[in-house]
Amino acid sequence: MAINGNEDVSGISVSRRVEMGSVEDGVDRVVLLTGMDQGERDTASFALRELCPASCAITYDVRDASLDSGDGLFDDAMDEESADGEPPVCGIQVQRTVHASDGRVITKRMPLRGCCLTCAIKSDVEREISRMGRMAQRFGHHGGLTFIVALPVGLEAFPIAVYCSECFAFAADLGDGESRPAARLAAMVTVTDEARLRDRLFGMDVWESRDPSTGALVADDDRSVGVVAASLLRESSHVLMLGRDSDNAGCGVLWLRELVGQVCGRSVPVTRLADVDAMSLIDDECRMDEVSGWLDPMTLGGEKDVATNPECGGVPLRLECARDGFESVVLRSVRPVHPGRLSDFLDRLESPVHIRGHFMVPTKPFSVFAIDGGPGCVGVEELDDADGEASKETVLCLVAPNGTEVSRKVCDLLLTNDEMALPSVAWFDQVDEFTLWSNAAVRGDGA
Repeated sequence: MAINGNEDVSGISVSRRVEMGSVEDGVDRVVLLTGMDQGERDTASFALRELCPASCAITYDVRDASLDSGDGLFDDAMDEESADGEPPVCGIQVQRTVHASDGRVITKRMPLRGCCLTCAIKSDVEREISRMGRMAQRFGHHGGLTFIVALPVGLEAFPIAVYCSECFAFAADLGDGESRPAARLAAMVTVTDEARLRDRLFGMDVWESRDPSTGALVADDDRSVGVVAASLLRESSHVLMLGRDSDNAGCGVLWLRELVGQVCGRSVPVTRLADVDAMSLIDDECRMDEVSGWLDPMTLGGEKDVATNPECGGVPLRLECARDGFESVVLRSVRPVHPGRLSDFLDRLESPVHIRGHFMVPTKPFSVFAIDGGPGCVGVEELDDADGEASKETVLCLVAPNGTEVSRKVCDLLLTNDEMALPSVAWFDQVDEFTLWSNAAVRGDGA
């Protein structure tokens, strides 16, 4: 970006005469960038900033609130929605760093007051993009800008993407055809290191994020490292891979693409950062209805053959993939799952395994259950199927390290031939942990 004159507005250098590359249709592109490591995320952000035309990088980090608050980095605009005198929560700050195209770096911080981290960041992202776009137009730049928005490590991009997309759509509806076109969400990108991905996906330790300056814990939850890593991959429209070049570099891409695809349950574009086509990336469009489908376990198994005969002798277990370090299997059948054996399976699930899908149980014939989880954390949700539109199949997708027996044990969950022949009343007296949980949830006693 070549600048004549100077005026600084939110990290973008503008003047009466601005010369910069741009996207020709004049629409601002937004790329949301996530990852599990700050160094990996920042490397990808820098690379995309260099490759994309008229680019500006906005990076968010979580910082320890014990940092000196008298350093002039607090931004009242970032805190304008929380200026009610509430004390900061969780002892953390949100730090926004804008990398201007002329090399300057502008950093501001805000305390987190009365809202969650995601809410604080999503409103600031939309506000900054809109403000910087308007200022660029004001000073003569009518081409599209590219915003590389790097989110705090481990933070899921989907809620922020939904909020920004709705704001962009609302702005487009209000447009008069003469003002700057509304921005567009181009991609949701997760960056990962090839050598560390497998350990992360099967990591059972509790996820933690620490301030690199003080070492203080600034973010943690009940989820494991593996669950967080899988969540970031499943919402991604693209995955960028870091790793050393080698004679077998292509094999690394193929291996990682297979692992990511099995964990996500779909084909995900995986590209080495050194080989990324930045223009294709920003010319894409990320639609929230499509992303929502990626995250919904009820959508799994929709395009594969169904084992329709409940009396079949074989178990419909398909080995999807078995490569170095992991294996993936899919169990698919019209048979329901035995609630007692499911209780035992989940209670004894000690191996680091990712499991997603949906199933029915004979004790709740008008309900469908969605299951979604990873190492150390599995969630089950009951969905009312009174209208009969939900899938009546059992579809369970599992990805686990090589050498574990969990993928084989899942076969025992299906009802046997004798159990399939039982009348419905025979299940009324069924007692197990899963049945007690589902009945209590219906009564409102808990979940």
